[in-house]
Amino acid sequence: VIGLNYDPMLAKLIVWAPTRELAIERMHRSLLELTIDGVETSRDFHLRLMEDPEFKAGDIDIQWLERKLPSLAAIEPPNDARLAAIIAAALFADRDRKHGAVMSSSVPASSPSSNGDHESDSWKRAGRAEGLH
Repeated sequence: VIGLNYDPMLAKLIVWAPTRELAIERMHRSLLELTIDGVETSRDFHLRLMEDPEFKAGDIDIQWLERKLPSLAAIEPPNDARLAAIIAAALFADRDRKHGAVMSSSVPASSPSSNGDHESDSWKRAGRAEGLH
């Protein structure tokens, strides 16, 4: 277990861009792609920071984080992050399985979802089939 005070010691993620806007976009994308296994991190919190309109606009001061912390901590992770976790879980489960019986027999290859996205729906079903909701 690594406490919150030591979370920054796991790794440093640094991005550079010629403008604040581009740097925030790069940091957001990098945080979405960041994977640290085995311990909880503050990654989702930092994602929410990058998504905050005041932060993006640079409309912050020394007490901004203190004022925003309750609302930032209450926000649910974005659906993109949840979908990425579902896909990753399904891929790991598929890799660890000796054969693809669950994928091939219980998940139709072209099961349409409400938004017409066949692939993401299949991965969600595969994750559920493996008990990885």
